[in-house]
Amino acid sequence: MSPEDQDAAIGRVVRERRELQIRLAALESEAGNLGVVLANLGALLQARPEDVVFENHPAPAELLGRAPVFKQGDVLASRVIHIVDEIRKAKFALSNIETKAAHLGI
Repeated sequence: MSPEDQDAAIGRVVRERRELQIRLAALESEAGNLGVVLANLGALLQARPEDVVFENHPAPAELLGRAPVFKQGDVLASRVIHIVDEIRKAKFALSNIETKAAHLGI
């Protein structure tokens, strides 16, 4: 491999690694935010289930403005599964790119 080809390969690996790190950080942040919502919902379900309010779903007027309003999309198992799968894919890809980086001496 010529020095120019090696420089180009190193540049691609560095760029790809950085993109994957950014993607993984965003996914982990999203998972963390979702975890907070689910924990809050779980705590409310345990303490005062009658106070659980979802957007676009009828609730007693006295709860509006006093109880947190949850989004139905936040509690879908499919959303959790998607985020977890994407994190796994990103970690696997990052592991592969780290191996490539090590082989290139970076």
